[in-house]
Amino acid sequence: MPVPERLLWRRLPPLYLLKSQAGQTSSLPAAPNNNGMKMKAYLIISGNVQGVSYRAHARRAAHQHHVKGFVRNLQNGTVEIFAVYEKPEQLQAFIRELDRKSESFIGIHVASIEVFRTGQMGFKDDPDAEKTPDFEIRF
Repeated sequence: MPVPERLLWRRLPPLYLLKSQAGQTSSLPAAPNNNGMKMKAYLIISGNVQGVSYRAHARRAAHQHHVKGFVRNLQNGTVEIFAVYEKPEQLQAFIRELDRKSESFIGIHVASIEVFRTGQMGFKDDPDAEKTPDFEIRF
């Protein structure tokens, strides 16, 4: 099955699924095995994600799943994440955590998470993400 160019993460309890623009549902497609090389993803999170400590929630999720990179607010009310990871399972677990409601941060509501991998249309790269020793909140 061909991988859609643009994937949209939607919470559909109890399963976490991705929806393509064409409406086809699938699990997060596996990235090619890069033999220990770093992989990158660009995420756009929309919903009530600014002014509710969402970036701190993202940093905690990144630390938990060993994802590096950074998160920052955008002027249009969304949040963007540049993620660097080694295994596709890390990205999957990170996204699931980003979509979960956090008991520590009341008011967070994620409407959607758009996921773009290297080479996909919509992917945005930032060379600083790979150089980041950890996961940072940027302003």
